Amino acid sequence: MHSAYLVETSAHALQWKTMDAEEAVEDDAAAWYLTFTPGNQYYQLRNAATGYYMTYSGGIKTVRHTTPTSADNFHLMRGRVNVEGHRGYYIIHPESSGNPPTLNATASGKTGTAAWSISNSATTQRWLILTAQEAEQFDNGNADIAKKDLKDLIAQIRELAETPHNENAEDVDATLTSALDNIETQAATCTKGKEFNALAEQVRNAAVIFLSNVSAIDTEHPFDLTFMLENPDFDSDATTGWTSTNGNPNYGGKAAEFYERTFDFYQVLDNMPKGNYELRAYAFQRPGAYGSVLAPYNNGTAKVTSSLYINNKTATVKHICDDRQPSALYTGDGYDQKLSDGTYIPNTMNGAAKYFAKGLYDSSVSAELTTVGGTLRVGIKCTSAPSWYWTMFDHFRLHFYGKELEGDGIRPTPDPSRDEGEWAGTLYDLSGRKIIHHQSSDHQLPHGIYIINGKKVVVR
Repeated sequence: MHSAYLVETSAHALQWKTMDAEEAVEDDAAAWYLTFTPGNQYYQLRNAATGYYMTYSGGIKTVRHTTPTSADNFHLMRGRVNVEGHRGYYIIHPESSGNPPTLNATASGKTGTAAWSISNSATTQRWLILTAQEAEQFDNGNADIAKKDLKDLIAQIRELAETPHNENAEDVDATLTSALDNIETQAATCTKGKEFNALAEQVRNAAVIFLSNVSAIDTEHPFDLTFMLENPDFDSDATTGWTSTNGNPNYGGKAAEFYERTFDFYQVLDNMPKGNYELRAYAFQRPGAYGSVLAPYNNGTAKVTSSLYINNKTATVKHICDDRQPSALYTGDGYDQKLSDGTYIPNTMNGAAKYFAKGLYDSSVSAELTTVGGTLRVGIKCTSAPSWYWTMFDHFRLHFYGKELEGDGIRPTPDPSRDEGEWAGTLYDLSGRKIIHHQSSDHQLPHGIYIINGKKVVVR
């Protein structure tokens, strides 16, 4: 793990840059003079390299002032949680507002402003203010963390390599084993966080090369890359690790929801292996009021507008009626709703969590990455959200299959020119759950693996 230091660039912009304490001490752009004005109770921050003040003018940036102005005044609000024995501080532009602009770290080393959030999960808004000595002590703690992270990563990749697979290039397994053994030997002499981080990058590169040259033998036992996702299960929040447009989702029942809102909720994974992927999540949409969703579902006119996606490949999530139950699973506040056919659907976040706990509403999308070391953008989005439209989701999983599987009893995606009746009607997923399919042809099925006429069929 690297520490990220706030620096000023020649363009009078603020950025964050990963470096160790030694590098930060040598780089005046990462050093700041902090002053306090008792008369107005505000702080000012001036960069040691340029002498420019941090200021607010439509956003937080730096400006050349001989003496600070009112625009250079900031609140420093202490956070509520420790980071390696230190508290972080919010750097807040003073204004009469419950959510004033706050300095926020964004992707790719950039900074911006965000509405202040008191939530413990708002880690990109809190900054540690350290002396050079404290930075070195912090770095030593980071080195221990980076060492453990490297050890855990190597163990994960070794376990991943145990997935039943075929080699598509000569000595792929041996090459990975040799690379990991060599990295472990190097790690034994490392003392700095940046050294462990460099080795971790070597591990990831070796894993990408390995996975790009293998294929899972069985679709029921793919390579599980879920560990590459941050916060896939929402155990404590639904914001950490994820980017969300149109506001963050509501959080409850250790799951997430958007109600009457379009959204795009995603994370980006870089340097990924070439091959076939599947993204799964427990997810459904109720496209309308609970009392009026069954009839359109039964006659095939229901329109689900939320989809899981991998890059430009999308597949609609389950309709709330897909996994309706013969009896209520949740009878607490906001109990399950009974439909006109006597079955039940969830009506609250806590109720939906009961369905997810039973493996219901398991949705999926499949896609192929055609370049080694390419980028995956994975997530869930909604393109239209009229009144009563409710999307709920949890428990993301990322699976990797390598090259297309052949000769293992799995049929390829059916040809849409087939007889329309062949694939309509009752299908089953791999857990044996019945799926009522009302579309007129197989290519309208969501991406996934189905049991049709006793055979596995992959729909991509």
